[in-house]
Amino acid sequence: MHPFAPNCPDSAPAPGREFAGLNVLVVDDVPAIRRMLVLMLRHLGVKGLIREAGDGREALERLEKQPFDLVICDINMPRMNGLELLHRLKASPRLETTPVLLITGEVSQEIAARAALREVDSYLPKPFQVKTLEIHLRQILRSLSRPPER
Repeated sequence: MHPFAPNCPDSAPAPGREFAGLNVLVVDDVPAIRRMLVLMLRHLGVKGLIREAGDGREALERLEKQPFDLVICDINMPRMNGLELLHRLKASPRLETTPVLLITGEVSQEIAARAALREVDSYLPKPFQVKTLEIHLRQILRSLSRPPER
């Protein structure tokens, strides 16, 4: 079970506390989008560590040095895109269980399908509002609290 998943699936944390302990890595090549995501996460009650990376390569370097509870990652970036980062995470025994929320400005069925094939935890098209981000974060945490299917 993930350390931030509720112990009991029926117990709901107090409002604003369910994300408090999360450590999040925000990955996007646009600094303004990274800042916006950090502000949204803080608004949702994330009090844990929030770090930023400008592309998948930088994100992978950060993840190799320090674990994160969640990666929020753009798909289209230079050097290493979000799908390649996702592929590398899922191929790593140490990082394969790290939840990934992919975001993108391209609302293409092909991109969504490729993301799904790579076992992405959630996919969010840009632009989005803080409430939509909150819904996706809750879905990810809920899925972490479920026992694995056999």
